[in-house]
Amino acid sequence: MAAPKIIIEGSNLSGKTSIAHELERRFVHSVVVTLHGYYHPKFLESIKTVDSAIEYHHRRLQAFLSVFNRVSAEELIFNRFHLTASVYLKLFYSIEEPFHSIEKRLNELNTHLVLIDFDDDSLNQRLGDRLSSNKEFPWGDEGLKKARQKRDCYRYFFEHSSIERKFLIDNSNSQRTIILTVDEIIKKVNQ
Repeated sequence: MAAPKIIIEGSNLSGKTSIAHELERRFVHSVVVTLHGYYHPKFLESIKTVDSAIEYHHRRLQAFLSVFNRVSAEELIFNRFHLTASVYLKLFYSIEEPFHSIEKRLNELNTHLVLIDFDDDSLNQRLGDRLSSNKEFPWGDEGLKKARQKRDCYRYFFEHSSIERKFLIDNSNSQRTIILTVDEIIKKVNQ
């Protein structure tokens, strides 16, 4: 059986990075790629039109598809990929870009898409924890309304994704269930 290829997606505060780290610990020979820098002031200064934003994300995702093509002996874990691009295009430019050509290729490569989700109570608690710890919010992500909107965009694009091997993980109780969550992911990708 080929080593699994997994994309972990989810809004800020969902626990996706903690889950990606635990997967990396379990898959000791894995290749892990974390994508940052989706939107920040310098990005917005250089990408001024909707068309240039869409083109940028297509080029960026196509470049990373080569990693999916070339890594075959080890597990491949991407922390964020095309759903995040779709979410940010929706939030900043009010457009829907589902990246069908990217998803077609990901399906051909037997990639698993995992959305890490959480409920409103957990969102409120995690936002409160973030505020009380004086940690900075990611740029453009301040406040409950924006955080809820982003989480709901992830849900929408996940629901409309054409990825054949996809599943949603409710990480509302992350402190108690991170190990069980990773066990569930490993079980599903090995089916």
